[in-house]
Amino acid sequence: ILNRIMKKKLLIILVTFALVVLAWNLKPLSSFISTPLRIENFDKIKKEDDLLYLKLLFSKGDVIHFEKLYSKYKFINAGPEYQSFLKDYLLLNKWRKSKIEYKGEVYDIKEKSMGRTPTFHKEREFISLNIKVLNGKIEGVSRFNLIVYWRIKRRHDVIGKLSSYLNIQCQKGKLAIVNVEGIGEKLFWFEYRLKPDYLRKEIGDNFISLDCVNDNSLIYTDDGTKNIDLLNSQVHNELDKLNLSNELQSQISKDYEKFNQAIMNQNTNVVNNYLDIEYIFRLQVFRYIYGDDSHAFNTGNLLVSYDTIKRKFFPMIHRDCISRKLNTKIDLFSQMHNNLDRDMYSKLLEVSFLSDSIRGRFNQYLKNFIVNNSEKINNMVESSKHYDNFYYSTSIKTKIGLQEPVFFIKENMNLLLKEFNLN
Repeated sequence: ILNRIMKKKLLIILVTFALVVLAWNLKPLSSFISTPLRIENFDKIKKEDDLLYLKLLFSKGDVIHFEKLYSKYKFINAGPEYQSFLKDYLLLNKWRKSKIEYKGEVYDIKEKSMGRTPTFHKEREFISLNIKVLNGKIEGVSRFNLIVYWRIKRRHDVIGKLSSYLNIQCQKGKLAIVNVEGIGEKLFWFEYRLKPDYLRKEIGDNFISLDCVNDNSLIYTDDGTKNIDLLNSQVHNELDKLNLSNELQSQISKDYEKFNQAIMNQNTNVVNNYLDIEYIFRLQVFRYIYGDDSHAFNTGNLLVSYDTIKRKFFPMIHRDCISRKLNTKIDLFSQMHNNLDRDMYSKLLEVSFLSDSIRGRFNQYLKNFIVNNSEKINNMVESSKHYDNFYYSTSIKTKIGLQEPVFFIKENMNLLLKEFNLN
């Protein structure tokens, strides 16, 4: 009997070792190997609180249209193949009339594919969509996005918890199971757009946010696509669409013009007069510990709200904030004040931190925050791991050690503590 027990234990050890070796060697191919298992576990998903159910009443024409729209897509975002896809995509991606069912009622909508340069907005036969409700509101709003959940996975939970804890504005959303007629059922992220109805509901009556095609903020970003005159013209055009008094329109227009001019001229004092510095400190704390790569702060993605009473601008956090490890080969504090990645940076935050006084105050603020909050922050990240069970593929990869890390918050806080000589 003893020999049988010993043999069984030895077999378990050998099998475990073999699986570990296999997992390590297959790690680079794990995303390809697991693709057939990239299927939602709806039994687990339907146990979530505040789950939204929608039915997109696609016609056969809708299904054919979106299939054709993405027919050349190869899950890449660069190179000649992507440019070929993009050329046809931009020509074909127009608003289409359709219908959606919500809580037993059918609404007329307009729909089109999400994004002008979409990356990973397609999962199997499903794509992310931009929705306009024509006769009423869904979840209190008439504009929203449906993002294929695989694109963001549990990132929404970590971003939401961190932004709430730090008291910084965040574009919100909720889980939605969407039955797309003619295709099937899929998990999406129902994302609110920064329109007046949403801002009134979530932030306050005194907030607005301006945007236009290819620019979600109308704030100067120094990427070569916008000059001040063009921005001023676009601000005027967007303000004309809002039901505001002439006096308030004039105030907003002047503040946007002065703020953008100051960013372009690197006038730190004027820029910071239009910012709540404590808020900016909290925003930068998020970016440091999260390892934000600045993708969320470029022209196409930057989101900013404006307080019409305080006359301040508030950059916002959203799902396109990508986490990564901080770079240890550089002077963290000289680079991070400007941004994590010099190829993708926020001119607004760069100008704000040109002040020696601001940098000195922020260093102390960041140090105090990490010392006093690191355990709570790590627990927040750990608590989001249950979202990994939404897909069979992710659940299996996690169990056998193939799942790549999504967040580097713990590593980043430890690195920052080391930089502060506090580890």
